[in-house]
Amino acid sequence: EILKPRLSDLGTVLIALPGLLIIGFCVSLISPFFTAIPAIPRAAAPGSVPQWLAAGAACISTGYFEETYFRLYLLTRFRDLGLSPVRGVCLSTLLFSFCHIYEGPWGTLNAGAAGIFLSLLFIKQGSLHGIAWAHGAYNMLVYLTIRLFP
Repeated sequence: EILKPRLSDLGTVLIALPGLLIIGFCVSLISPFFTAIPAIPRAAAPGSVPQWLAAGAACISTGYFEETYFRLYLLTRFRDLGLSPVRGVCLSTLLFSFCHIYEGPWGTLNAGAAGIFLSLLFIKQGSLHGIAWAHGAYNMLVYLTIRLFP
């Protein structure tokens, strides 16, 4: 069942998290070659233990919220409406990308590539938890990167 955590969800994390890191790294590598396009806005990283705890809770809950809506709900709903998996993934990813437009063009591109990747993993693995955990961990690693490399 999709909603029941399984041991195999840990395997999904071990696939999803490195994939998300590679996508983010590739987007950050190509962005300097397009100087006419603005850089991704930088957020402030947490500075104290309570701020890190709050950020951790926010990252995990955001990962679950976004994966529940964009993968579990939309992909299932699109399938039930008769859309092909390719069209469902494309439409879900487009909406996911638009929700990240506040991050600028590079954040939107990163979200689009990540959305395709996570959608395919969701379809293949049939579980929400591994991709939600990886999404939350990725968000935390972004904060950690901002803290370490200001």
